[in-house]
Amino acid sequence: MSVKNEIFSKPIFQGLILLAFSTIADLFISTNTANAWVITNSALLLFAVGNPIIGIFTKKWARYVGISLATFATLTIALYYLAHINCSIPSAEITQYKSVLFTLIVFYLMILSISALFRVVIYTLEGKEL
Repeated sequence: MSVKNEIFSKPIFQGLILLAFSTIADLFISTNTANAWVITNSALLLFAVGNPIIGIFTKKWARYVGISLATFATLTIALYYLAHINCSIPSAEITQYKSVLFTLIVFYLMILSISALFRVVIYTLEGKEL
């Protein structure tokens, strides 16, 4: 496995990359509009979809999931704080983004569960131990 693949297969680096891109996008694109909330939710959706799929093929899956959950929680808090700072519209006035956040959390946990099921199926068919 190359160094490039190892970096992208670590949840902390995935979160840092998304945080960096979201910060840049918030600073340059979403000045005083609701776009900051859209960027935040988009970054969380990207993490929620990509992270479990990458995690299917990791060797220490339980450790990967633990770090992923902590990274997702930290990323959620950081991105929502960043959107709150960069947007003149407070989150209390934009109720649909709160429901999207709840949906993203449920979706992330669901995708993580499905990836665990796929992992069991893949390793069972290949005859490997989990």
